[in-house]
Amino acid sequence: MPKRCLQTLLASLTSALDRPPQVSAALAQLSEDAWFDLQFEPEVARERYNLSLPTFPPDDVQLRFTGLSARDNLLQARSFYEYAIARSQLRQAANPRILDFGGGWGRVSRFFLRDAPARRITVADCLTDSIHWLRETRNPCDIRKNDVLPPIRGLSRGFHLIYAYSVFSHLSPVSTRTWLDYLIGLLRPGGWLVITTMARAFLDHLAGPGRDTLTNEYGGLLPAPEVMQARYGQGEVQFYPTGGGGELAPSFYGITLLPRRYFLENYGSIFVEFTEEVPRVNQAVIALRKTPINATPDTARSKGYPGER
Repeated sequence: MPKRCLQTLLASLTSALDRPPQVSAALAQLSEDAWFDLQFEPEVARERYNLSLPTFPPDDVQLRFTGLSARDNLLQARSFYEYAIARSQLRQAANPRILDFGGGWGRVSRFFLRDAPARRITVADCLTDSIHWLRETRNPCDIRKNDVLPPIRGLSRGFHLIYAYSVFSHLSPVSTRTWLDYLIGLLRPGGWLVITTMARAFLDHLAGPGRDTLTNEYGGLLPAPEVMQARYGQGEVQFYPTGGGGELAPSFYGITLLPRRYFLENYGSIFVEFTEEVPRVNQAVIALRKTPINATPDTARSKGYPGER
């Protein structure tokens, strides 16, 4: 076989391997509501779309991870997923790579199974418990256990989207900066990092009718809600070490509030949005975009690149 023909054949085979399965085309036609409902219909997903969806951990496990279970749990995950998809314009990317950092038992990653093949979706977590439930629920993604500090072993660069739900709501300032810098480095040019952190909704909850219960829950580790609200209003980074069980030691894990000012001061050149208006998400959501190749400040702003708002 001539060398040129062999190269063409190899390129064709490589392209075919990188393409999502054909069922993805059918799944892409589903409405967001239909895709959500399909999460609870594994037999239909398998028979109609040749898709094996992960199962669910017991309710008590779900509650331990997020304080929610069953449909309410996935409604919150869906809302975050839809924000990340829309903000990153992921569906316009060819063969996207996705990283769910601190993915827990996989409640968010399952929604991306119609946007990319499972082998191009990595779910990483430092908790042995998380890895157990990812395996137990037969999550088909690339599952990796990471250490409490970077790197994530064996992970290459080039991600289109990296997201982290309720991870930077808990990390110490040193861990936060270390992981943010590392994750941004894993993005391809123009790639997106979408994360959450504690914000006003948490402070309002602390100051609300259940404040005595929450005070007992945190064992006096948090200052008065009024103090935390004042600090937040002044743009201060707040970290209160509590620990979280398992590998989550108080030295780096607790309650964290990162105000908008933090991202403007430290990541202003790639900052896109800080919002507390994502439905059902009771944390602030932050979007950062790694500067695309050949983007100038003027074209970046005009095309919705960093600095949009």
